[in-house]
Amino acid sequence: MKLRILQVLLILVFTSCGIGPRNLDGFSVYKYPISNNNKKLIKYLGVYIKKTIKSNSSTRLDAIVFSKKGECFTTYVGKNFWKNKDFWKHYSDYEYYTEQCQYRISNDTIIIQYFVSRNDAFYSKFIDERRYKILNKNTLKYCERISYRGYLFDKKKVVTYVNDTLIYFKEPTINFKVKQAWYKTKKWYKKGLHPSRQ
Repeated sequence: MKLRILQVLLILVFTSCGIGPRNLDGFSVYKYPISNNNKKLIKYLGVYIKKTIKSNSSTRLDAIVFSKKGECFTTYVGKNFWKNKDFWKHYSDYEYYTEQCQYRISNDTIIIQYFVSRNDAFYSKFIDERRYKILNKNTLKYCERISYRGYLFDKKKVVTYVNDTLIYFKEPTINFKVKQAWYKTKKWYKKGLHPSRQ
């Protein structure tokens, strides 16, 4: 009995330190083609920015840039961006990194997945999936968020429905300071990576 308790405690310690299982079932976008059709449904030379803020306590707007290799990068802009669009002229002065994630296009939907690994949290690994309807090349409708929580004994899938609009803003000079995703060097990632993403 004591040995069993010790084993459980060791597993909990390893997981909380970021040593536990990393390839959760929910992370799958990288295994698929970037798009299941040949149409150009989104734009690349620029950024999609949330149109408005619905919460009075929020001060930031989501911003997403897509690459042609199936990766996208997210950051934030100030809530008054649409009134003052000079943000990108000074973006190089910002020191924070953007988040790197994977996406795929399925019919009229963009599926974006973040696979997060944090050593400062007890449950250190989780997957955040966001789904956007493509209304046209300039407009995305953020409609659904799915969280796959990598709990040791109870893996949970939490679905949240959203209703936000992102508008395209042409800015070809954006140069994000991107920190490479931690899973890029993992064997399971390289083995499963779809050829269209290489």
